[in-house]
Amino acid sequence: RAAAVAALAQAQLLSPDGVVVATALLDQAIVEANGNFESPSIGAACDALAAAALKSGDPMQSLTAINTLVRGGAKGVDAAKRVCAAVLEKQPEQILHRRILAMLLRNSDNVEAMNQIQLILDTKRPSVGLLSASYEGNQIAAAVARFDILYDQVERASGDERTAAIARLVSARADLEKAYAGTTDSSALLRSDGKLATANGKFADAVIKFNEVFKKGSEVDLELYLGI
Repeated sequence: RAAAVAALAQAQLLSPDGVVVATALLDQAIVEANGNFESPSIGAACDALAAAALKSGDPMQSLTAINTLVRGGAKGVDAAKRVCAAVLEKQPEQILHRRILAMLLRNSDNVEAMNQIQLILDTKRPSVGLLSASYEGNQIAAAVARFDILYDQVERASGDERTAAIARLVSARADLEKAYAGTTDSSALLRSDGKLATANGKFADAVIKFNEVFKKGSEVDLELYLGI
């Protein structure tokens, strides 16, 4: 602990308003709040880290900040959304930030989350650089996120709306298979098949699919598996 305090003090001398210091201060606030994410100190630290991230103007620094902000409860998630949105306003080509924003919006604004995912799926491959190298990975992740958002919509719907939502989910499953064409890991497809079976009330089939994913050593949404 003494070494951490000394390192923080040194960082404060070198860059008192920087992301490194603001990150450490938020981590410290989280620990001292002892699980109380409504603590004013956490809110203040989240705001300070968001401001430092935006001031840096560096997409990578903002990703570091976002990674810490999401540990700060609802206030941290809100601050992370603000950082993502601000980065994208100036640099709309930052697909990873858009992906993160969609994930953060998934539970609070399903429609806007889907809009962000669609923007990623419509993006053309950049010609050079890191964004070009990560293009396929971002496209696949966006296709998975799209399927998951549509699954959420199925869970919230009933009657004819649910039937239509399941039809959209089936279409998204087909798109997901296209996205994974040429890859060796079928875990995401098995997972989507399990979710699709769950949506159709075929719980035994869903368990079989999820167990296949487990055998491959991949993760399945725990809350989904326990709910079957």
